[in-house]
Amino acid sequence: MKSLNKILQKSNITPYERVMTLVHNDVQKEKTGKDVISLSDIYTLTKGWSAKASEANEYNKYIEIVQLENSMKMDAQMFSYKSEVSLLQNHRVLDNFIANRKKLGDARYQSFMKDVSAEESIKFLTKNTYLEYEKVLHIHTFNHLTKEVQDDLLLLDGEVKSGSKYFEEQVFLYEQFKDGKKLSKQSKNMIVNRIYSCMYYEGSKTIKKSTKEKDGLLMHTSFADISTINIFQKIADDAGLVYNNKDIDIEDSLLLAVEECAKSANMSMEDVMKEKLSLWLDDGLFVKEHTPLFMSKRHDTWNGNTTKTHQQLFIIWYKALEESKQYFQELFDSGALNKKSGYKSFSRYAKKSGDSNWKQFVFMQQQNRICTTIQRADKNTDANIKYVFICE
Repeated sequence: MKSLNKILQKSNITPYERVMTLVHNDVQKEKTGKDVISLSDIYTLTKGWSAKASEANEYNKYIEIVQLENSMKMDAQMFSYKSEVSLLQNHRVLDNFIANRKKLGDARYQSFMKDVSAEESIKFLTKNTYLEYEKVLHIHTFNHLTKEVQDDLLLLDGEVKSGSKYFEEQVFLYEQFKDGKKLSKQSKNMIVNRIYSCMYYEGSKTIKKSTKEKDGLLMHTSFADISTINIFQKIADDAGLVYNNKDIDIEDSLLLAVEECAKSANMSMEDVMKEKLSLWLDDGLFVKEHTPLFMSKRHDTWNGNTTKTHQQLFIIWYKALEESKQYFQELFDSGALNKKSGYKSFSRYAKKSGDSNWKQFVFMQQQNRICTTIQRADKNTDANIKYVFICE
């Protein structure tokens, strides 16, 4: 409280101090139900001051962060409510299954499940339970490898036990390059589109309440071993763009530099970036630079040295992955799993922005096993992303 009073007594309060004081006030109000600063002080901090352009920009940036946090809180609360409702429904459904499956005497006739039929239970489970097919393949593949290989893979990717992204991208690159180091036009376009799809999310603009293309670009993502910031730096350096390379300002500075470059060329940022990525591939990206696992004969990683080379590990992984795919495909081909389609959005922003988060579901049933598959055709890639959902 003393520190807040000291700030309010100053004649030259900075934008950061203004927002920090408002945040502290909100935190105390949530705890006690009362403001710790007066309404007149709140007015002084928000509306009762004249700001320079630089101060206004800084203040608005902090306010946007606060608004985003509030939006995230509302989303989290909504997810919490939905989860509570879903848990209550699940309890009733599971009670029904237990009673019918284990035939616990007269339990099946208890009042808590008189109005829940087996058909309703199956419908509810197929609608609300799932596992991603790519993750099922990934985990199945990892669990069928030797302990020695698993330990080596964990050095390459600490998330490999459950996270499939890194190895999916390595497999994708292998399948584009496997006919030789020279890419076909189609393969090159697929790689460019795949990289860009990791960098851009239309819903980000909605979250930021912006229509600017740069606000849909994500600076903390990556593809294979390349971070988005590395890609932006490469584009900016090759084009001779000026940007602030200090850590605190580099992201905004790079975005603005590439945005200006696109405007001067009368192009979208997407077209500029895809053009530069295509040229980078011609110059040796994934051959001379950022070598993928299947080309690397090294042992070193950030976490220590592997016993086998990166290339040897990738070949083992790829062979095991193909065997996993064949295993699941035999289940599909035998008719043990039947498919039908439907649509569902996982993001409240997808409906507003029309982005690629709309996904297609395929439901499958096999006797007492209920399975679900999602298939998404990503507008930024030529590949379909498939998911399978399984519930015993």
